[in-house]
Amino acid sequence: MKILHTSDWHIGRLLNDYSLLEDQQFLLEQLYALIQENGVEVLLISGDLFDRRVPSAQAVKLLDEAFFHLVARMKLKVLAIGGNHDSPERLSFASRLYRESGLYMESVFDGNVRRVTLEDEFGEVCFHLLPYTDAFALRRLYKDAVPPGDNALFRETARRIREGLDPAKRNVLLAHGFFGWVSREGEQQNELILSESELNVGGSELTDLSALGDFDYIALGHLHAPQKVWRDTIRYSGSLLKYSVSEAGQKKGAVLLDLREKGNLSLSLLPLRPKRDLRVIEGSLEELSRYEERESNQDYVFARLTDSHLVTDAMAKLKSVYPYALGLRLSALDDSAQLHLRGGMQRAQKSETQLFADFYSAVTGLELSEAERDVVREMAQQAKEAGLED
Repeated sequence: MKILHTSDWHIGRLLNDYSLLEDQQFLLEQLYALIQENGVEVLLISGDLFDRRVPSAQAVKLLDEAFFHLVARMKLKVLAIGGNHDSPERLSFASRLYRESGLYMESVFDGNVRRVTLEDEFGEVCFHLLPYTDAFALRRLYKDAVPPGDNALFRETARRIREGLDPAKRNVLLAHGFFGWVSREGEQQNELILSESELNVGGSELTDLSALGDFDYIALGHLHAPQKVWRDTIRYSGSLLKYSVSEAGQKKGAVLLDLREKGNLSLSLLPLRPKRDLRVIEGSLEELSRYEERESNQDYVFARLTDSHLVTDAMAKLKSVYPYALGLRLSALDDSAQLHLRGGMQRAQKSETQLFADFYSAVTGLELSEAERDVVREMAQQAKEAGLED
């Protein structure tokens, strides 16, 4: 069975003030070609189909057209889960009807992990669909029967998944979140590549995946850089496009799985080439204004200026050459800001609960109890649901 693993489409995303719908349409058409060229039979989308919980009409139309083309025209099986950017209720609309045509959408977790079974010449392949669910919702779902902490909640979810797992069959898990692999000694096994787009991960803490080591492949979504988690068969496919300047150096793609008999799986990363790349350019404003590679001038660019001071109307002059310029900054300022930026990124990787715990400890010299952490989590979730998270 040929399977293509993607995630983080973020349909409807804006890059600064630029709509990316045209860029996303271009990438989707490229995805169709890759599917056809490689004989793909199943497409996985591991969350964040939309960029907003209430997507624009244009974003909904683009995703609707994509699904129709994939399922109705290309006769593909599409398995998708909701991510932290998606609205579970909106994505679940008509999902039971969609299954009849080959679109399996799972966005609302009710305590039971949905399983989709497909067959090939080697027998059954069981796909387990685990949509993103925040810790507060899991706590309500499990009715406080689980010890505090995100990992304790996930261990309960993992236990439920394992109950329906037949290890003799080939099993694939789709999940969305901030996952790592922690050893028995409590050490994280590999560093994850993070970017500004997803540092906070919806306020969730790093979740340990080691309780689900029996899967033949785990298709993860949320982190935008393609990467493995401990081993090659546990992977983030990464986003379709570069969605922030911090992703400028990343190479985007989709993971192609050639799944044969149990234990025989080969992987390859198929590159995706955007309509407009996102690049960081460097030089004096005068040098950059003389840039003559007109085709590359259509990329999204962020300029690091080597001038000793900002020039009047620098952004307007930059845009006269690079119409999709995102911004600029003096390189001299970058060096002095690096320590502050790294500290900010470290803070951004922490959940709201941990940030409050750090603040509380700094002010009082005391540590928050687990019960107090639960109260903070609940308040943070209530603020998020009320639209006050920013």
